[in-house]
Amino acid sequence: MSQTAQQPANTPAGGRPPFICLEGIDGVGKSATARALARRLGAHHYRTPPPPFDAIRRHVDATGDFRARYHFYLAAVHCASVEIASLVRSAPVVCDRYLYSTLAYHAPLAGQEPSLGQFAHLFLPSPAILLTVAEDLRRERLARRGLGRLPDAQWEADPAYLAQVQEQFRSFGLVELDTTGLTPEQAAEKIIQTNNL
Repeated sequence: MSQTAQQPANTPAGGRPPFICLEGIDGVGKSATARALARRLGAHHYRTPPPPFDAIRRHVDATGDFRARYHFYLAAVHCASVEIASLVRSAPVVCDRYLYSTLAYHAPLAGQEPSLGQFAHLFLPSPAILLTVAEDLRRERLARRGLGRLPDAQWEADPAYLAQVQEQFRSFGLVELDTTGLTPEQAAEKIIQTNNL
């Protein structure tokens, strides 16, 4: 990853509150950890896709067309970038999924490696955290949520595809945190400590 992508101008050293994003496959604890981290930091809690994209998300996912999904989520990230750049002027921002999810989930379907350089114009996080968790715990969480009924469940249930997604996440050089055995509050505290937030 380029230095530009890893160290945007919104780092604490640059005089602005941090913009932190949490990434990872479904069931690793992103949402709960993001809420806990936002509370702990007094930060804005931001989720992608933001309104009004969230209202039509299921419709786009139901098409089953990965190109439609990719462009939909990428458009949502571009709008989120503008909003987050504004929000971070007043307080830290903790974002649940961002650019890296869009790229990691769609690169295996497109059969090509994404280039982060083409997204240097976006407001990028520092740090970007990749959450992981033991697979049995992840599957247990997904079963409790009933995600098998969602339109994109066939992709989420494919271990080979998810392994490619995880490999793609790791290729971005994100800071990795295994949340196995951690409460959301403990995971948030580890993020704060290891990233000097």
